[in-house]
Amino acid sequence: MKFGSFLFSPEKVEGFDFHVYRLKPETGVIGTPKEDMYNNIACFGDNVNAQKHPEWVAVSKDGPALRTNGKYNFRWDILCMTNPEYRAWILDFIENAAKVASGITLSSIHFADHGFCVCPRCVELWRQSGLNWVDWRVQTVTNFIREARIRVKKWGKPFLVGLLPDPVLSKERFGIDFDALAPYADAFIVPIFSKSYATAWHFETLARSFKHVLKKPVYINIYVYGPGDKP
Repeated sequence: MKFGSFLFSPEKVEGFDFHVYRLKPETGVIGTPKEDMYNNIACFGDNVNAQKHPEWVAVSKDGPALRTNGKYNFRWDILCMTNPEYRAWILDFIENAAKVASGITLSSIHFADHGFCVCPRCVELWRQSGLNWVDWRVQTVTNFIREARIRVKKWGKPFLVGLLPDPVLSKERFGIDFDALAPYADAFIVPIFSKSYATAWHFETLARSFKHVLKKPVYINIYVYGPGDKP
C-alpha cells in the first residue's frame, strides 16, 4: 500500500510515497503547474468563473448549481459541462499542466447533481443524441474524460480520475458510469471526507442510497451524539 499527500501548496511533505498539488481547486484560484508532483485539476467546479460568467453556471428546474441554492447540497459552484468555450479552455489547461506535472488527477468531472443541466444547449444536445436522459449525461461525462486522457497521454503522463463517494447513485446523479470511465482512467481517486465536513456529505449519500435500494419507506435516524461522544 502507498500513501500520498493532497496539498494546496506545491511543496512535498516527507513520509509520503507520492504527492498531489491542487493546481486548480474548486475555488477557481489557479496556481502554476508543478513538476515532480501530480497536479490536480477541478474541472467544472469553479467558484471564480461562476462569479465572472454567471451564464456558464449549470441550471436545473430548482435553480442554479450555486452554493446559495438551498435545494441542493453544493460545496462549490458548478459550471455547465457542455459550454463550448469553457470546455475548450479546461482541456487546454489540462494539457498544458500535463507537459510539466508527473501526472494529472481530475476532480469535479461531472454534472452538478440530479436535474442538471437543463439549459437550452443541454436540452437540445440531449434531444439530438436520441438517448435517454441518464445515458446522454453518461455519454457527456465519458466523452470529456476520453478527450482529457488524450491530452494527458500525448505527454506520456499517468491519468487519474476523481469520483464522488457515492457508489450507488453516481450514474443517476452525476452522469458517472464507473465501467464506462474505466478504459480511460489509469486509476480512480475516491475522496473520503472528514466526519466534520461542513456539508455532511455522507449523511446525504447514505440516505439516498438506502432510499434507492430498499423497497419500503425509509426513515433516517440522525444521532446528535453517539458512543464515545460527549453530549
